[in-house]
Amino acid sequence: MDPKRIKACAFMAATQDGPVPVSMCYTARRDPAILRCVRMRKSDGDWFRDPLSGRLSKTEPAVRPPAVKVVRFLKKAPCNPSSVEGLSQRRRRSRLLPLLILMVGGVGLFSAPLVLSQSPVNSGAPADLRIDAWQAEWNAVLARYVDATGAVDFAGLTLNHAKLDEVIKFIEAVDPVSTPSLFPTANAQLAYYIDAYNALAMHGVLEAGVPVRFDWLGRIRFFYLRRVLMGGRSLSLYGLENDIIRPRGDPRVHFALNCMSVSCPRLPKTAFTASELDHQLDAAAREFMNEERNVRPDWVGQVATLSAIFKFYTKDFLAQSASIIDYVNRYRTQTIPLNYQVAFADYDWTVKDQSRLAR
Repeated sequence: MDPKRIKACAFMAATQDGPVPVSMCYTARRDPAILRCVRMRKSDGDWFRDPLSGRLSKTEPAVRPPAVKVVRFLKKAPCNPSSVEGLSQRRRRSRLLPLLILMVGGVGLFSAPLVLSQSPVNSGAPADLRIDAWQAEWNAVLARYVDATGAVDFAGLTLNHAKLDEVIKFIEAVDPVSTPSLFPTANAQLAYYIDAYNALAMHGVLEAGVPVRFDWLGRIRFFYLRRVLMGGRSLSLYGLENDIIRPRGDPRVHFALNCMSVSCPRLPKTAFTASELDHQLDAAAREFMNEERNVRPDWVGQVATLSAIFKFYTKDFLAQSASIIDYVNRYRTQTIPLNYQVAFADYDWTVKDQSRLAR
């Protein structure tokens, strides 16, 4: 028997009762060859290694019969409903442990960005508490630092972020919960939440030092661990999107929210407003659906390759349409046959920074 097969099939497992010999290989129960000791040539002669116990000896033991109890721990842990339930619970805990370690460790590892996210509110209250004044500030930031493709001049913002700081101060002090009189309609509230999300994401990229891209750990920091203030309460970007914005039930928000990555929808140069929100969301959806990078039909292969956004939020789109393609076709100038297969493109988490994209 090939030694590689022996090593692959027989090993020592750590249990609560200590190391126990275990075999993954079904043939170990019927093929004596799997139990044969491995000859090892050393300077002092031949040694033999038992594939189950790992012990070395100078003499080769006889091949054990196939009836050997390869999985000995079954005698110590007989299968019964309570033991299976306990094992299931332990497995669930073991899967959660790495995430808990990451969450706890993240607080220490990334404490500087978390503190920075709340620095503007410590420098004073917003200069003006009127919603139209806030929208004017946000419009000024978008007009000055966002180009026609939606890329952001983060180099310029790094040098002069005073207006963006004012925008963030307002968000930290005001929201529809803390100041409902400023947001009398559902559209006023949703428009504000979308603008606030985009502004907080832009500010977050600055705080993170304008990374080249968000890797998986960077995304955990950016969306989950980084805390922001809104109306005096602390939350994450993930919480703002999934606990506040998405429950309002309008899938078009996914074509307006922007985390400053290349695969995000185009960041507009003007703010979303209560009076124009329906028109703005429709326009954003039409633009997104008709960009080849987001919806790419293969008319020969009968496959539609869609942005990963449709994969991330499938539930939201299917709440209003019979299929993803059916929802896409609402905003397409050239519709896609409903029988086409659907594939999803990889999401590009590169930060949409003007200076880097221009290279």
